[in-house]
Amino acid sequence: SFMSSLVAASMAAAPASADPRPEPPATPVAEPAATHCETVDVTLYFAENDASLSAPAAAVLADAADRLSGCAVTWMTATALSADADGFNETITLAKARAEAVTSAFADAGLKTKSTRTDVVLRAAGDAPETASPVLARRVDVRIAARRAYSS
Repeated sequence: SFMSSLVAASMAAAPASADPRPEPPATPVAEPAATHCETVDVTLYFAENDASLSAPAAAVLADAADRLSGCAVTWMTATALSADADGFNETITLAKARAEAVTSAFADAGLKTKSTRTDVVLRAAGDAPETASPVLARRVDVRIAARRAYSS
């Protein structure tokens, strides 16, 4: 028939050196380890004179914990600003409570480290660019250094 002649002719015209498709691997191929284990900076904001994590702060924290899932945390710093407190002692107490709330929440989320440093910044609201507004004056800036975790 005409159709079978056409197919035979087109097959004969195809180059004989065409490489066949490679066979799929017989065993599953392991994907390379994720490269997301890096230093991450997170800022968490607080309500006035409050050291508890708000829902938005908890969401930011959870997002950071998810990004670093499977990583080994090598160190963490938490720098607390509490210019909303009423006096020197109150500022230190509130800042430490906020830093503790944040580092504890990260530990509860699985980001634990033996090296955590907490700093308190003593500045009045509006005193410097980092406290230009009342909201900026009540926060904890967190830096988390992570590396790829090696499984045993």
